[in-house]
Amino acid sequence: MGSTPWRRLLPMLIAGGFSILGCGGGGSGGEESGGGSSAVSGDLQVVRDEGLGDDGAEAVALDSSGRILVAGYATNSSGNKDVAIWRLTSDGALDSSFGTGGIVTIAGSAGGDDLAHAIAVDSSGQILVAGETKGSSYIDAALWRLEEDGDIDSTFGSSGLKTLAGLRDDIARDLEIQSDGMIVVVGYAKYTTTDMIVWRVKSDGSALDSTFGSGGVRFYTSGYGNDYALGVALDSSGRILVAGDVSTSTGDFDMALVRLTTAGALDTTFGSGGVVTHNGAAGGSGYDYALDVAVDSSGRIVVVGGSSNGSSDDLAVWRFGSTGALDTTFGGSGYVTAGNLAGGTGAEAAEAVVLDSSGRIVVAGSSSNGTDRDIVILRFDSTGSLDSSFDSDGARVVSNVAGTGNDEAYGLAIDSSGRMVISGYGVNGSGNRDMLLLRY
Repeated sequence: MGSTPWRRLLPMLIAGGFSILGCGGGGSGGEESGGGSSAVSGDLQVVRDEGLGDDGAEAVALDSSGRILVAGYATNSSGNKDVAIWRLTSDGALDSSFGTGGIVTIAGSAGGDDLAHAIAVDSSGQILVAGETKGSSYIDAALWRLEEDGDIDSTFGSSGLKTLAGLRDDIARDLEIQSDGMIVVVGYAKYTTTDMIVWRVKSDGSALDSTFGSGGVRFYTSGYGNDYALGVALDSSGRILVAGDVSTSTGDFDMALVRLTTAGALDTTFGSGGVVTHNGAAGGSGYDYALDVAVDSSGRIVVVGGSSNGSSDDLAVWRFGSTGALDTTFGGSGYVTAGNLAGGTGAEAAEAVVLDSSGRIVVAGSSSNGTDRDIVILRFDSTGSLDSSFDSDGARVVSNVAGTGNDEAYGLAIDSSGRMVISGYGVNGSGNRDMLLLRY
C-alpha cells in the first residue's frame, strides 16, 4: 500500500471522564487512512480516561440488547491496575444502569495488578471475564462472573471469583462458553518454563470439571521451551481449538494450533497427534505466532497473528481444513501476510478475528508507522483477497485517536447491523494509555 492522506481531529480528553467522537452519522475522530483512498470515518469513537494512569481495553463483547461490554484495566490510586469492565449503549454513552456510572472495577486482595484479557456474555445475560489476579505469592489465572447490572455474582466460585490452578504464575487469555454452560479457558502456566494450559470450569464456578483432561486441566508442551495459548474457539462438534505459539528445537517460535476432544484429550485425527505448527509465512526464519482463532460455517479454521519477514513481523492469516491441513484455496498457499500497512517497516500483527454473516474474515491489530503504532482493520473475502468493498481496498489505518502516541487494537466483535466494534488503547498527550472503542 502506498502513502495515504491523513485527517486529524484531536479528541477532548477529560480526566475521570470520556469523550465520544464522531457518534452517529459519519462524524470524525482521529487520523484515518483507507490505504490510499480518502478517509472515511467510523460512526463511533470513544476515548475513556479514568484519570489515574493507564487504562486499556483488551476485549469486547455485545449483549443481546446490543450494548457494548469492554474489558481491560484501569489504574487505581495506589498505582496498580484493577480489572475494568465498561458497558456502553449502542450510541456510545456509558450505561448508568451498569456498575457505578457504567463501569465496574475489581481489585484483588494482594495489592498487585489485576487484569482482564477476555469477556463473554452467557445465555442468561451474565458476564464472564477471564484474566489474572495477583495472589499471595504468584499470579493466578482468574475467572469472574458479574450479574447483568454489573454486581459481582456471589454464587459463582468464591464470591464471584474462580481462581484456576496451574503451576506458579498462571494467566488466562481467552474463554468460550460451551452449549451446556461449561466454561473453557485457555492461557499459560509457568514453573521453570511456560506451558499451554486449558481449564474447563463448571457453569456455576464451583469447581473444575473433573471429566476434562486431568482434574479439569489440560497442559500442552512442545518440550523445547516456552509455549503459549492465546486464543480459543469451539467447532460445531464441541471440539476445542487452541491457538498460540510453541518453542522449536532451533530456539524460535512456530505458530501452533491444538485441537482437543470434548474430554480434553489431544485429537489424533487433527494434524500430527492433535497439533499443527507452521513457520515462514512471511518468508523469514524467526517467530510465527497465533493470537486468535475462529471457525467458519464449513468447519475451516482461521488463525491470525504475526510472522517474521526476516527483519520484523508481518500480519498473518492462516486457514486450515477440518483435519489440520492448510487450505490452499485460501491465498493460494493456505495463508496470507500483509506488511507496511501503516507506512513503516516495523512489526505488525493481527490480534483478533471475527467472521461476519457473509463469511468474510475481519481482522484487527496494529502496525508500525515508522514512529509509533497505529490500529489496522482488514477484511478478507473467502479466497484470502482483501475485500475492496471495505474502505475501497480492504484495509484501514486509524491513528492518533487519544493523542499522538501508540494506538493498538486487541478486541473485535460484529454487531447485529454488521458493524465492526474494536477495542484497544491509545496514548494521550500525557503519555498514558486511554481505553478506546471504535465502530465502523
